[in-house]
Amino acid sequence: MPDDDADAPAPSWTLRARWIFLAAVPSGLLIAVTAHISTDVAAAPLLWVLPLSLYLLTWVLVFQSRPLLPHKWMLLLQPLAIAGVIVLLAVGGEQNLLLTLGGHQLCFFVIAMACHGELARTRPAAKYLTGFYVALSFGGMVGGLFAGLIAPFTFSWIAEYPILLALAALCRPPGGEERLPRWSSVVLAVSGRAGGRADRAVLVQRQDRSAGSRTTGSG
Repeated sequence: MPDDDADAPAPSWTLRARWIFLAAVPSGLLIAVTAHISTDVAAAPLLWVLPLSLYLLTWVLVFQSRPLLPHKWMLLLQPLAIAGVIVLLAVGGEQNLLLTLGGHQLCFFVIAMACHGELARTRPAAKYLTGFYVALSFGGMVGGLFAGLIAPFTFSWIAEYPILLALAALCRPPGGEERLPRWSSVVLAVSGRAGGRADRAVLVQRQDRSAGSRTTGSG
């Protein structure tokens, strides 16, 4: 074992909790994105393969010895990706099917790259990697449980999507030059107002579909 690894301090419990959080958000988003595009955008077979493939790809890219996509770029694009999802929720739909599907996938990819890139950046020394990977696994389970089990039984619509988008904004470095840019707060505030309308529109749309289904069934 190298001397640097032998002398490396043990990760703090705060850092371990952050690992869990950083792993939970993309895992939950994977389920939320899949549920949204397959429920409110297009009901197509095997549509779930696309976000799952992108999710797995982010793990491969961020843990490369020389990342193909620099982490700093992903952190800069992350606020735009969050805002992009909110805009898509407000204006996207079956009318612009390809644009909506592609936009959700691209924004999810950027957000997941930013979260997983933070995990790769804060990876500990080799002798602490076991705890690191346990935290990643536990975080993925927590995100999946929230988006796959808790949220569907708690909300009448896909509320986990905007909730996880808000949590994704907290997945950035806690300080330094890579904190959330000032301009992004304006973008997110404007997008948030559009997102509120989008949430209501999606809920009304789903209620209309349910009413139509009941009418068709009774007829």
